[in-house]
Amino acid sequence: MATTEKRRRGGSLGFIIGIAVGIPATIFALSNLESADVEFLGWQAEVPLWAVIGLSLLAGIVIGMGVLLAVQARRRRERKREVKSARKREQAQRQLETAEATTVPEPSSRSAAEPEVTTRSTDDPPRPSA
Repeated sequence: MATTEKRRRGGSLGFIIGIAVGIPATIFALSNLESADVEFLGWQAEVPLWAVIGLSLLAGIVIGMGVLLAVQARRRRERKREVKSARKREQAQRQLETAEATTVPEPSSRSAAEPEVTTRSTDDPPRPSA
């Protein structure tokens, strides 16, 4: 599957999930119009409940996207390492094959200048001359 197709499918899936979460969250937030006392890191305020719900949802989305991006970056680095390692193995294999193809065969123990000596037993009939 092409990368652009994956991105499109992932984008449309993200859109569908966003709609599925966003609409109920909006309805829930707008049905809670009362104020709420919020205390956070020494900070204290009276804030509409819909704002607390909306900010909590937004914080969750930001944190989730940060985790997702970190995981994707790690996978991308691992994939690059794997590709680099595979390329090195392929290059080493090609070098080995090239070295084997250009290797000169070892000469035999007998030199080409020496005639081949054959022995005949006395029981063998003489060979005809050519």
